[in-house]
Amino acid sequence: MNYKQLTSRTITNLRDKKSGKCPKEIADDLNRSPSSISGALKRNKGRRGYRPLQANELSKQRRKIAFKASKLTTEVTGCITI
Repeated sequence: MNYKQLTSRTITNLRDKKSGKCPKEIADDLNRSPSSISGALKRNKGRRGYRPLQANELSKQRRKIAFKASKLTTEVTGCITI
């Protein structure tokens, strides 16, 4: 199974599926890895449990501040002549 980020629709489905099911059962229903589901539930769980809208917003914030590798470093740009 290839890694794919959870979409906002999948995040919403997590809340619907969560009631009384373990991460393995939810993963089977959504055709995802159980570790992806349990990680998403742990990462996005607040004081009031799993909330999909809040989870989606947290996901967007994490993506904005995530480190993005750059191949064009200052060392490389110093070697470029025009």
